[in-house]
Amino acid sequence: MLNRWKKKFEKLFIPVGRILGKLPIGPNAYSFLGLLMAFVAAYFIITQELLLAALFLILSGAFDLIDGLVARLKNLVTSFGGVLDSVLDRYSDLIILGAIIIAGYVDVLWGIIAIAGSFMVSYTRARIEVTGLKMSGVGLFERPERLLLIIVGFLIEYFQLIPTYNVIYYVVVFLAIITNISVLQRMIYGYKHLTRKEAM
Repeated sequence: MLNRWKKKFEKLFIPVGRILGKLPIGPNAYSFLGLLMAFVAAYFIITQELLLAALFLILSGAFDLIDGLVARLKNLVTSFGGVLDSVLDRYSDLIILGAIIIAGYVDVLWGIIAIAGSFMVSYTRARIEVTGLKMSGVGLFERPERLLLIIVGFLIEYFQLIPTYNVIYYVVVFLAIITNISVLQRMIYGYKHLTRKEAM
């Protein structure tokens, strides 16, 4: 969903990308910085400093956007860079949701289902796109939506906008359900288009 707005967001980051592009740092380094920010966010999740956790998740998401932008501005786009970015994103997802489980915000079972759903959304896309079928924008919740929802959940919890509820618990439960629905959507989309392609 938010991937459809990605180009508009990237336009806002172009000045930042140009500045960072002048530094002697390649785009892959920014991908690793995004992972590092996720580690820092996980620390603050576990210590229950949710405002700082939200801040570093925002930074992690920003670096995830900047790495590709810098790669294009410096003409350093590579197939391996895309693979590396995807792999590091999966580690970030695991670290963030794992920290939420460790901090006791959600039951282990729901956390594991959310992790599995997050991984399978990406795996389903990668596996289907091997066939040549583009999957960007297919499915309710891709990574930007998941990250944004977690950030919003942390902010609501921190400012106690809904003081009688464990908002993060319901965020993870929602992610556990919606990510697996997204997997099903992608499977149905892939089935329809690939079987039609093979029938031609």
